[in-house]
Amino acid sequence: MCLACPSICTACTSLAVCTACADTYFLRVDKYCYTTCLVRYFANSGNNTCTNCPYDCLTCNPNGSCLSCDITTDFRTLNGTRCIPIPGYFDNITHISAKCPQACALCLNITYCINCNNRNFLNYLNQCNSSCPVRYYPINAILICANCTYDCYTCDSTGCLSCNATTDFRQLNSSSRRCVPLKGYFESNSTTSTACPAVCSACTSLT
Repeated sequence: MCLACPSICTACTSLAVCTACADTYFLRVDKYCYTTCLVRYFANSGNNTCTNCPYDCLTCNPNGSCLSCDITTDFRTLNGTRCIPIPGYFDNITHISAKCPQACALCLNITYCINCNNRNFLNYLNQCNSSCPVRYYPINAILICANCTYDCYTCDSTGCLSCNATTDFRQLNSSSRRCVPLKGYFESNSTTSTACPAVCSACTSLT
């Protein structure tokens, strides 16, 4: 014996499973018709279904613009028509924003920091650490690692603090606060001093 579909359904496979809804009703993911849609869906009057919002929205309108965001569990806030991650989180293309590394105040992803938290410094790898690598020095006011001059191994804002004799072939000149070439090497305006020709004990160039 055939049974009539529920009045809210225009087509069904059972009394509990609708495949199409009557006007003013919308088909949800549980395959039944309702007058409203759940959060993260909008009422699509074109086909009477509850259609997914963009991943970042808590609620949205039919043109895909976010109307509200979930700051508590998604860590997102409304910015125009999109729900963007709050500071300390980044967009990972799912509705829940991902947390930045602990030392990052802002980041693009798990390996790319934009700004650092207090007492950490942004280095050339776009990572935040409590100290700067060799050949860089910290600028406390803006929490970044700045390049030393090419000849320094370690430095501060006023000059070289130490030099690398092993790979750079340089030694510290305490008066100038610069790392000058060792005997038998000459200044080539790059990190590594250049060796003099074998016949020279001192030189200013290869010639």
